[in-house]
Amino acid sequence: MFARVFMGEAGADEREAFIDHILDCRACGARFDLLKQVGKEIQNQEAEFSRLARQSLRELKTQKKAARPGRAWARPARMAAGLLVVAGLLAAAYFVLFQPTQTDVLRSGEMPNLRLIEPEGRISEAPSVFKWTPVRKADSYTFALTDDDLQTIVRRDDIKRNSFDVPSDLRQKMVRGKPYLWSVTAYDDLNLKIDSGQRYFVIE
Repeated sequence: MFARVFMGEAGADEREAFIDHILDCRACGARFDLLKQVGKEIQNQEAEFSRLARQSLRELKTQKKAARPGRAWARPARMAAGLLVVAGLLAAAYFVLFQPTQTDVLRSGEMPNLRLIEPEGRISEAPSVFKWTPVRKADSYTFALTDDDLQTIVRRDDIKRNSFDVPSDLRQKMVRGKPYLWSVTAYDDLNLKIDSGQRYFVIE
């Protein structure tokens, strides 16, 4: 299901079931966040990798004409480097999907509790504020809001309190009947963190 959603092959019902699951499953929610980061890195590397591949192909053709047999394939170093970059990113995606997730937690001696409070579920109007429980020893919070197409609507870093006031222009852009996901990450002064998981809401 992860693969179908990220490849854009999932239908509306599958995508809705996927969203419902990652909202309830903390492990899959963490994998989802990490996979989005991996996907962005792959997109950033794609153009550079294509350039290196074309250049290396030209080098191979030149070497094949000039070098003795057995040496034509001796120096495709740039293409190999590009392949290693992509392979590393794909390996990271595999690790995210199939290995247990671990998250650095705040320095408190035990797992802090970061719980999302509101909004949640079906609501009558666009929310004016998002609230979550405060985390002891948290230095700042990061808030993120995503739509059902997995597009980031807003992200705010370095929030100093356990709430986020929604700007009026953002409220006006929220569409009725469209599911939205939101999450919060708490950080301490050493950048150790704890994630909240995700919750969804729909404006009726």
